[in-house]
Amino acid sequence: MDYLCTKGRSGSLVRQLYGVTKEMFLLDDSTVRDRIAAVQRLGWCVTNPPDGKLTGRTIIAPAPSLIARHEAYLQDLGKRLCTSVNAMQRTAYGCRASLTERQKTMLMGLLETCTTSWLAAADSLMAEASLSPARRAEARRHLMSTSHWTLLNRAIAHSHAEREDSAPADGMVADQLAAAVLELTGQSFQTTRDHIAYLTNLGLLERRPGKSLRIALSAHAVPFFDRMLANLTQDLIEVAQRLDSGEGTHAPAELTMIRRPALALAPVEPEHYLVMTSPSGSGQRFKIDGTTLTFGRLPPSGVMLESGEVSRAHCQVQLVGSQLEVTDLRSTNGTFVDGLRIDRTTTLHPGGLVQIGPYVLIHEIVPIEEADLGLGTIRVLPARR
Repeated sequence: MDYLCTKGRSGSLVRQLYGVTKEMFLLDDSTVRDRIAAVQRLGWCVTNPPDGKLTGRTIIAPAPSLIARHEAYLQDLGKRLCTSVNAMQRTAYGCRASLTERQKTMLMGLLETCTTSWLAAADSLMAEASLSPARRAEARRHLMSTSHWTLLNRAIAHSHAEREDSAPADGMVADQLAAAVLELTGQSFQTTRDHIAYLTNLGLLERRPGKSLRIALSAHAVPFFDRMLANLTQDLIEVAQRLDSGEGTHAPAELTMIRRPALALAPVEPEHYLVMTSPSGSGQRFKIDGTTLTFGRLPPSGVMLESGEVSRAHCQVQLVGSQLEVTDLRSTNGTFVDGLRIDRTTTLHPGGLVQIGPYVLIHEIVPIEEADLGLGTIRVLPARR
């Protein structure tokens, strides 16, 4: 409904809504179609053709009643924003009775900023924990879902309550948390429990001792999300100031929100690794620094690979400046970078693959600099009239 009232006011194809909703809720097409039909039965959207069966080519547009509800939602959001800021600031701010289009855009942009910020905090944590780029990419996709976000949000809130001595220090009962999230998201109980297990495996949540399964925000994750909340506090105050001052009555081209510089979480220079998978499925991880690492079947190779497809001295990898360089050492069966056999020194980009006989290695950089995680300047474009 939010998508229809913002980006889809003039109408969207049902297949577009499939993509949007599946990304947010991890639902299949049939479930998304049922949700759209429910909105249609409530009279909150109109379809073209009006009486036809819903297909991927059906056009859905918001009805005036849905747009009115969305306007009331933004108005309430602005009031709650100012109430929250007033609790943190001595200066009182108020939300005007009628919001301009640009002020509505400010509020919607703030919601997107919040999502970007906590996803970036989670990604920074996973990078420091040395999760592979592939696993982090998969985790980001899952963390976009409302169920995962709600679970993590509850854990962050409980973490603060623990430190204020207003909540027990033994965490939350997992089944009670799953039931609470079920009420908000409509996911099945087992699915929500699976999501709790997934967040625990990522290191965002941790188990606490007790007779029942109890979980809490992991101790390692606390400083990441504390800093994220501190940054968001400043954004909240800035938007409240603009709402109170009436800024946005005459909308300029765009609004720019500047994220304040955060404390560094890791060294500026990233560390380079090669993560190797053997034919048996086992893996090894090699840090690449200023020395040259040689792969081959026999000494003096630094990494010996037991396979007849690997030459005595097969290839070498060296860090040159900020890039990894792969050189084939005239091997019999060749060295492959991203599927292509190389005959000269070749740059291996982050996430790139090296194949040596039956062995596959992926280039991993840890950590990713925070500037690449969405914590820079955020530009919010006003809605078109």
